[in-house]
Amino acid sequence: MQWAVTTSVDYSLAQLIQVIILLATGGKNGGGYLASKYVVIAFHAAILLSHAVINSLPITVLSFFGQFAAAWNMLGKVVTHSLHLASYSWQAHAWQWQHSLAFCLRLLRCMSVRYWSTSSE
Repeated sequence: MQWAVTTSVDYSLAQLIQVIILLATGGKNGGGYLASKYVVIAFHAAILLSHAVINSLPITVLSFFGQFAAAWNMLGKVVTHSLHLASYSWQAHAWQWQHSLAFCLRLLRCMSVRYWSTSSE
């Protein structure tokens, strides 16, 4: 069942790439390039192949990808909250910043404990 979810999401990504190319080249009425269904299937095959390559990597590399993704999401949370707070007065939303920062620090601590406890095995 998991492969069905992966392939359907990958096909949606291939269609999204088709639309991005269409819009970037002028749109449907502006003479943009509309990829044929065969090109979309080629995009889909390339995305599936990239998943196959990534899934065949060693677990240590996949663990690094997971750690990097978590850190990237945490950085994004801090940046978006910082921008949100910069648009308002600091005093009114200081509690929000403190809550966000505390959450990110707890998450980072959990990630580092988990990483260092499993990397020695």
